Amino acid sequence: MDYKNILDEMNNTNISEFNVKQKFCEILNTVNPFRTTINISHIQQSGYDFCNYLITNYIEFIQNYCTAELDEYGNTLVHILAVINGGEKLLKRIESFVTNWNDNRINKVGGLYPPILKAARYGKLGNFKFFYNKLTIKEIYQDYPDAFTHLNNVVISSCANPDLRIFKFLLEEIKNQKEFDIKNSINYCLKNIFANHIPLKFQLKRLKILSENYNLYNKEILYELIRQSSNNVKALDKILKYYKGNIIINDSKIYEIIITNIENCNLESIKQICKYFIQNENEKHFLICNSYSLSNCWQNENIYLALDQMIRGDLDKILLNINPISLVEKTMTIFLKFSQKYNTDSWTIDNSNICNKCNNTRDECCYKMLKFISKHSIFKNEECMTLLLKKCMGSIGYYSSNSNIYKSIVLIILFSKCNLDIFSVTLKDPKDRSILVAALKLKLFLKRIIGRKLKLKRKKFNEKYGAVLNNISTFSPMYDIPVLSKGSKLFNINKQKLKKNIFPVHITASQLAIQSTQDCFIREKADGITTNCLPINFKPENKIMESNEIKAEFIEELNLYLVFDIDIKNSKIEERYQMIRNLHPATQKITNNRIIENINDFTKYLQEERDILKKFLNDNKFSKDPLWYPKGAWFLKPNTSFMFEIFDLLMSKPSTKDYNIVVNDGQFPIDGLIVQPLTGDLESKIKPLEHLTVDVLWNGNKWISREGKSISVDSNDIHLQKNQIWRCYWENNKWNPREIRWDKKRPNPTNIIEELESYHKNPWTSRDVTSKMGSYYQSKKRVNHNLIKMLQNQRNIQIKTFKEIRVLKNKKWLDIGCGKGGSLKNIMTYNPLKYIGIDVDPLCIGESINRWSEQYTECKFFVHDMNKNTYDSELNSLKELQDKFDYIICNFSIHFSSQTKENLINWITKINEVTTKNSVILFNFLNCQKLETQYQGNYNFDNTSYMKMMSKGTNDDFSYMEIETFFSWTHSKPIIEKIAINDTYEKLFSKYGWKKSFKYNPDGNSLDSLYTWVGMEKFIY
Repeated sequence: MDYKNILDEMNNTNISEFNVKQKFCEILNTVNPFRTTINISHIQQSGYDFCNYLITNYIEFIQNYCTAELDEYGNTLVHILAVINGGEKLLKRIESFVTNWNDNRINKVGGLYPPILKAARYGKLGNFKFFYNKLTIKEIYQDYPDAFTHLNNVVISSCANPDLRIFKFLLEEIKNQKEFDIKNSINYCLKNIFANHIPLKFQLKRLKILSENYNLYNKEILYELIRQSSNNVKALDKILKYYKGNIIINDSKIYEIIITNIENCNLESIKQICKYFIQNENEKHFLICNSYSLSNCWQNENIYLALDQMIRGDLDKILLNINPISLVEKTMTIFLKFSQKYNTDSWTIDNSNICNKCNNTRDECCYKMLKFISKHSIFKNEECMTLLLKKCMGSIGYYSSNSNIYKSIVLIILFSKCNLDIFSVTLKDPKDRSILVAALKLKLFLKRIIGRKLKLKRKKFNEKYGAVLNNISTFSPMYDIPVLSKGSKLFNINKQKLKKNIFPVHITASQLAIQSTQDCFIREKADGITTNCLPINFKPENKIMESNEIKAEFIEELNLYLVFDIDIKNSKIEERYQMIRNLHPATQKITNNRIIENINDFTKYLQEERDILKKFLNDNKFSKDPLWYPKGAWFLKPNTSFMFEIFDLLMSKPSTKDYNIVVNDGQFPIDGLIVQPLTGDLESKIKPLEHLTVDVLWNGNKWISREGKSISVDSNDIHLQKNQIWRCYWENNKWNPREIRWDKKRPNPTNIIEELESYHKNPWTSRDVTSKMGSYYQSKKRVNHNLIKMLQNQRNIQIKTFKEIRVLKNKKWLDIGCGKGGSLKNIMTYNPLKYIGIDVDPLCIGESINRWSEQYTECKFFVHDMNKNTYDSELNSLKELQDKFDYIICNFSIHFSSQTKENLINWITKINEVTTKNSVILFNFLNCQKLETQYQGNYNFDNTSYMKMMSKGTNDDFSYMEIETFFSWTHSKPIIEKIAINDTYEKLFSKYGWKKSFKYNPDGNSLDSLYTWVGMEKFIY
């Protein structure tokens, strides 16, 4: 931001005094780092020139107006001067103003206390001393009723200031004050050294300054020190050096903190800890017991051996003063917890026997630990051995899932050579009958080992064949094999799982067409904030809602979360929605059989849902806790006209009663509707025309999209700030910014902005979509084996043509009449740099997007008719076609562009516009001569489909044949198609700059033998 240019513009403008005040206030408010998003460091570095210019040119204005009438902006000016580099120089120039300003403000908000606080936190020593000379800490303590808090706030602020001189200066001043409790101030200061997020080296410097003057030993402060340095034992060593005297800690809480922080230490770090925290027998006792539960396993056994050597010499002395039985009990309790930990947390979910931390087997980890434990003399007396047996036997049921751990306990400790005699004596003449009971348990335990071996065999089987079984249960759809075209059940369930960070997109013609044929939910699109969890203390309480991730919209005005999905594993969309409804007391008794077929059904159910929500809000109107409610959703009956009716209603009928019911009469503001396919396909949103807005970022120089592309926006007479996102509305054939989107972090992507701009320029209605639906694919009859074989043969022929022309990788492809993407798998083997599929039928494009968009993200599909004379169709503007393609595919579709000679010439001209020299077009067409001569004009396929010659004709040297076609897997009734004959396609292409690369006529009597495959290469640009 160029502050000087702002002031120059104001200075050169001949405006009234009142407007000067207003402009001055506006500028100060704009650059105030404590009220805007301007970075403090930016103000510190560049604010001096701005404030110097301001004071030089407006000193009289500041003296006359900022002190009294505009004291709020005088406050802003003083705060800015308190933090900028070199601010003390400018403060001295207006010292009289600061004094007068303080006198006027002292009875309102504390006079110079706020700026001295800012200077202590952000400013340099010179800035701070300027205010300190006017209002010392002693004066703060004496003159203000809440002086102690004010004093501590100033000291705390200085802790986080990189300028260490202010901290030192304040400590000296506090040290000289005897009127108040210095110890409490130092404690506040010490805690806030670590509370502020400043680098460790800054913390150490401040701690060193404190330790030079004060005795900082304090149990609570020590807890804080250890926690703050828990990730760096060396830092802990440095911190402890600042403490005077030898620290001997007799507090188990400190032990727990140290043991927790030792988990990832190396040997040197452990030695540092022992240096400070192993000063007496109690501490050594605690450390040896807890060392067995460390979570870094035994990948570095030397650490434990070194630790043992440090304290082993004093172990016998410890046993003289400590009951060995309690030590055994505590040690084994910790070890068994260790076993549990590795049985549940540190091991892989599939209960693998490999430790994630040290790559050893579970048995090896436990064996090493038990071997280490068994060496201690605490296991050499009869009482300890009896207790150990009880401890082991008592845990047999709990740890039976890991037989080797228990077996290690028995064999290594109880049945070792040194302990066997003691154990046998104990068992022969037990002082406690529980020993015999324990022996019986051991017998049962051994029987379980056999079962474990069988389980191990099953596990090996799963390891060998599990991957194959998993592939069978999760296979994705294979569209060229009808029985596998829908994918596995588990695949479809996974496709329907809750999707994070994937939001609905503005509905396109293809989505409108395909979703009108699918099972879908429809719900209101609330104008709220999307969130994935509920806050604390939400009402009504529910543990399932609390413990699972959700998707919801927060309505701030109602303090209400509208939940519409929940993350439940292996569940379908409708199952999860019904669960949400059942979890809420207001909706759990309402059945979810509300099916929508038309607008009347929708408005009826919508009003019923709003009444339920209204009652719930009224019943909880005095609740201060946030509320949640399952957002209403209704099932759309497929293959009805409702989707088209609701689209036209929101887009073109804003003054109707139904529009007001849907958009304006709800309990919360909405800006459209969400359509959610129950198959898990991409959700779409239908927004009213006036809500078709975009979010664009002003970067200080221009308007840009998320990718940084420049966007044309009319922003005259609007005050803009850098890095603000604005909601722009379409007015007068251009985008106009109206509202700042404070809740947005990123602008819209370029494709969304272009898509909405295209719709505003070329609006379309549902009639434009329905008129093109099913133009060729009219039937969904299941195909038989013969047809599958024929379709596969056609794909093989296409692969042969690709090899014939030597297709190259990393090229651009255009698929005209792409249908449902039948050629895509063949094309993808050549790693296309770009693939565009176009078709006139929205249903086909919608099906292609659902099938391929996730698998092949670089492929795009659009509704478009190449017979049009412009790239702007009635459904969308195709900028994607304004490119040069290397390969053009026209599979079973070129005859749609050859109804007349003029049509075909125009079509070839369009092809020339999107190709360059050496581009190749591949097309196929019906061999009319073969149909007429070999089959007498009538060909039957599979007794259900046929092609019949109806007539022949010639028009302006354009020979054609009219063919009646009926394919049972495609058509619901016969259609008449006009097909060019006598090499018409090849001759016209040659006339417009193309040459034939190859021509292929399959042999045989199959349907594909009636077609001719041709490749043409462009030889001129």
